[in-house]
Parts: sequence; C-alpha cells; structure tokens
Amino acid sequence: LISVNIDGFGNIFTQEEDNYFEKSYDDFHNKWREISLGEKVMSDYLKFCETRIMSMELFHTIEDQFRERMLNVLCSVEDMVSLEVPKQLSILRSNITEALMLVRVHAFNMNSLDEMLDFIFTDRDWEQFRARKNGVEGATMSEMASCIPFPDVEKRTLYSPLSFCAHPILGDRMVFTLMLMLVVYKGIEDPLVNRINAQYWTMLRRRLTKPSETSSVVECCVQ
Repeated sequence: LISVNIDGFGNIFTQEEDNYFEKSYDDFHNKWREISLGEKVMSDYLKFCETRIMSMELFHTIEDQFRERMLNVLCSVEDMVSLEVPKQLSILRSNITEALMLVRVHAFNMNSLDEMLDFIFTDRDWEQFRARKNGVEGATMSEMASCIPFPDVEKRTLYSPLSFCAHPILGDRMVFTLMLMLVVYKGIEDPLVNRINAQYWTMLRRRLTKPSETSSVVECCVQ
C-alpha cells in the first residue's frame, strides 16, 4: 500500500495555485501599463493639479483610456483566451462597465497619492509628471471626482457606489486583481466560466487576512 499524505497534496495544489496567480498578476499589470495616458491627457491632468478646475473632456478621456487598458488586459489573459470568441464578447459586453467601476473603487481605497499614481501612470506618464512645475502637487481620484462639472445629483449617482465599498483591503493590488477576475467571469451559464469564477473565489478567500471582517465588503463589490 502507498501511504498518501493529504496535507502534502494540499500544499502542492496551493503552490500551483500561487504560481498561477503570480503569473496572472504579473501579466495583468504588465498589460495594464502598456498603454500610457498620453501627452495630452497628462498635460490636462497637470493643469487640473495646478488649477483644480476639471474639464468634461479630461473626465471622458480618462474613462476612455481606462476602458482601452481594461480591454487590452482582458483580451490577453489566459482565461479569456481559453473561451470561445462569442463567450468572450458576451462577458466583455456584460461586465466591462462593472470592471471599470472596480478600478475607481481600487483607486479610491489606496493609502497614498503615490500608490494611486503608480497604479495609473506608465513610465512615460511618470516622466511627464516629474517634469511638472515646481510646487504643483498631484491629485487623487477623489479630488478629481469632487471637481467634475456635473450637478451634485449626478455626482452622487455616479460615485455613491464608492461609499459602500470603502475599506483598506480594496486598495490592495492583489485583492483588486482577483476581484476584477470575479467581476469579469460571471453572468453566463457556462461550465468553464463557472470553474474560472470558483477558482478565483478560492484564491481570494485565502488571501483575506481577516475573512470575517473583509469578506462581506468584497462580496458587496463583486456580486
């Protein structure tokens, strides 16, 4: 008889899962940083940092840039490529808006301005930011949101979901990456999509250091 160490098998599977996630994490953020905000957007952002006057053009351009980045990421990850093209299109059409909202949630919950800028800026964006005028400070997403030229009612409608998703764990880059996958891989009845979703739930729950405190916050954002 061969003695089977169940704990040993569990450790092997856990290590394989960790390796898979680390590769997915690196691939995601490398793809995310492939597309810079661009010289015009950065110029407009620096102008906002100086004047604190937000233009509608800057708001819409940043939203378009995030959408382009998100599609660049999601269309290249291994899980998406494994699906048939019609299912890829169905998932993206259904869930891209929610995925973009999660980007805002992540940025709003980061601990510092530098951490937020490091998430948003590519190397080229950083070069332009560092060449800014002396005395001009960067601006966070929440500062920009407060200056959007919308009526107050529309501002509340656009950003009220953020008030329900305020928790330090949501600023964690790895947790954000896993939550994003959960937001994307849902909404269609498909065994492979369901398996991908279950896999990411397992990885996420293992990474929550205080499950009882944080799981309800996370579930609120991805359900």
